[in-house]
Amino acid sequence: MNKKNYLTHTVIYLSLLIIFVPPISAESDNVKYIAYYGWLNCSNLDWADSGLTFVIIADDNQDEIQKIRSADVDVYLYKALGSTYASASHKNNWEQQIMDLVDSHDYVDGFFWDEIDPGYYGQSSKDEFNQHLTAINDHVHMNVQKTIANGVRYYADHCDNDYYMWESFMSSFKGTSADPEYYYVDFFIRTGEDDDPYKWINNIAKWEYLQNNSVLGKTLAHSYGDPLDDDKSNYNYIAARVLGLKGFGYVDANNFAATQITLAQAMRSGLGVQLDHTIDERDQRLSGQFARGEAEDDVKQTIYSENAVYSITRLSPDESAGDEPEVEHYDENKDDSSMQTSFFNAFDVLLIVIITAILIAKFRP
Repeated sequence: MNKKNYLTHTVIYLSLLIIFVPPISAESDNVKYIAYYGWLNCSNLDWADSGLTFVIIADDNQDEIQKIRSADVDVYLYKALGSTYASASHKNNWEQQIMDLVDSHDYVDGFFWDEIDPGYYGQSSKDEFNQHLTAINDHVHMNVQKTIANGVRYYADHCDNDYYMWESFMSSFKGTSADPEYYYVDFFIRTGEDDDPYKWINNIAKWEYLQNNSVLGKTLAHSYGDPLDDDKSNYNYIAARVLGLKGFGYVDANNFAATQITLAQAMRSGLGVQLDHTIDERDQRLSGQFARGEAEDDVKQTIYSENAVYSITRLSPDESAGDEPEVEHYDENKDDSSMQTSFFNAFDVLLIVIITAILIAKFRP
């Protein structure tokens, strides 16, 4: 091949490589999801425009599930394990029944195991239950599917679950799911059961366990609150991002089982890749620097006032302020995607010109 042809082919190859290799997403280290326990055909959600990575469902209608997956949203099917295991007379038969359930639902991406907690099946039975759960998860993986475990923190790094749900993260509810009283969780309070991984806790000691066992990257925050309460959703989302959790979900007390899905503001916005963070146990603050700005939760004041006290400082903030003076509100739905796209297009052209000039100078006779 002569120098001229070599030069031409090289420029074409590099140009295509630059143009068609996309930049890394600024939100590539975090996913959004919800649990939806209503009928899928009643969700009233445009799944393709939802921004969700996956959904946990209780309705196993295959046609409706395929519509969701066609919208590029993964589907995990709900199954309660703890109570069904406790009531099963023959545990090996129970294991086989769960495996049969897995085999009959090859049209979902995975399974959500609820009630993974000795409180359902007894402390004396936990070792035997763990053996069954590990066998079931192995079977799921053989079918090229994944699992999410919801229970005590022990199961975040045992029995081969792919993901671990942190339920009631930063906010939960009292009363019934039909008539909930939402409240904020005191993240920084410590208890006498912090050292027992089989005990259910909901505080900084849980985060420390997940961090020490290197499973923050598979932990999914699951927060309860009024879907119309954007402040609560933003406050919880900031905490999930500062603490380095894999994903974030925000739902009502009934996981939308009795109502259509409403995505709170934090479910439709993002801070981008985490650059730095501070967990201040003394002053009870969670703060972080991200690709799209800075954010902070004042946990102490939130618990004291029973109202979300947080701040989000965007790189390009909206000029209109919110009603609460201690909180900086910005329109997180307006991102800089168009500006980023224009920048990368201009950068592509410039880089091609530079490479071409270098090659021409190198191979000029």
